[in-house]
Amino acid sequence: MAVNRPWSWPKLRDELRHAIAGTQALAFFPAGVLAAYWIGGEPALIGTAVLLPIAFLALGGFSHRPPPSFPLQGTPKTLLQRDVFRELVDKIHVGTRDRTTGSALFQVQIDEYQSLIDRHGQAAADSVIKRISERIILQMRDQDNIARLGDCTFALCLGPSRHMDLEVCIQMAGRLQTAIEEPVSVDGVSVFVTTSIGFCLCSRSPGISGADWMLAASIALLEAEKRGPSTIRAFSKEMQRVTQAHSALREEVQNALETGQIAPWFQPQISTDTGKVTGFEALARWHHPERGMIAPADFLPAIEQAGLLERLAEIIMHHAFTALKSWDYAGVSVPQVGVNFSGSELNNPRLIEKISWELGRFELTPNRLAVEV
Repeated sequence: MAVNRPWSWPKLRDELRHAIAGTQALAFFPAGVLAAYWIGGEPALIGTAVLLPIAFLALGGFSHRPPPSFPLQGTPKTLLQRDVFRELVDKIHVGTRDRTTGSALFQVQIDEYQSLIDRHGQAAADSVIKRISERIILQMRDQDNIARLGDCTFALCLGPSRHMDLEVCIQMAGRLQTAIEEPVSVDGVSVFVTTSIGFCLCSRSPGISGADWMLAASIALLEAEKRGPSTIRAFSKEMQRVTQAHSALREEVQNALETGQIAPWFQPQISTDTGKVTGFEALARWHHPERGMIAPADFLPAIEQAGLLERLAEIIMHHAFTALKSWDYAGVSVPQVGVNFSGSELNNPRLIEKISWELGRFELTPNRLAVEV
């Protein structure tokens, strides 16, 4: 049963204040005076002209409603701890639901960070990241907040503002990118870096929590990385659909590797001089139980993202050596078989040991394997 609570003067005063004390109420002042004159004549005109300004000022004329308060906001002088930053993101996400203010969440990542370490060393890379974090801080306002999420990734949550839209965010991302990509001097050497930036407006967050907002910014960053270095991307629902599809594909491809759905098809290699078969190249193909044959271009990226390229090479090599032994037993002359190895696999110091073990297990000599790069 609903209970009607009596009006109190402070509450009534507050409602009246919001209704007539804003500067927009001044537009109705002439109309009010004329109406009083039409109803009550000259005395009413004079009384209204005197009383309306007094009432306007008494109710807080020319004052503005204060913006929402977010007590956990930090200062741009330090990087926040991750848990504090996430708590702050949750509070701002909740505080901007009424859409009177807006915010945006950015994720900034230095491109090719491992290459930076390989070229200049870990100490130099640390110096570069430290300098970059200082530059990011200088670009932020007092009410903005920053955290470091990884070795080369930063998250920025902008303080609530009444004017927050896509154009503002793009301009902000551009300023960040320009500041970060200025060369950094390390031991007298100028180090150049590029950065990818993904962001999501709070009003476009796909979920109801700060974690959903953080995930959306991460998806935008991943999309920026795919487009090449020094790219900026804003989150969209289409990105989320594509990411979910890729995630489902990664799960499927892991299962496909272990259940034998992905296996080699053997492409013959023929000598142009003799016309004879000199070998076969083992090409990975996925025979999906429902979708049929899936092209390598469609599933190899998913295997790479899942970190399963080495597992794929092991499976293809095993099938290739099995085929070689079968051909040998059948009296068919196949000098060698080619297996593809990715760049990351070729950098594995244990690759030779792994190949040697497989060759020994099948009693094959090394010349029977061609490494395709």
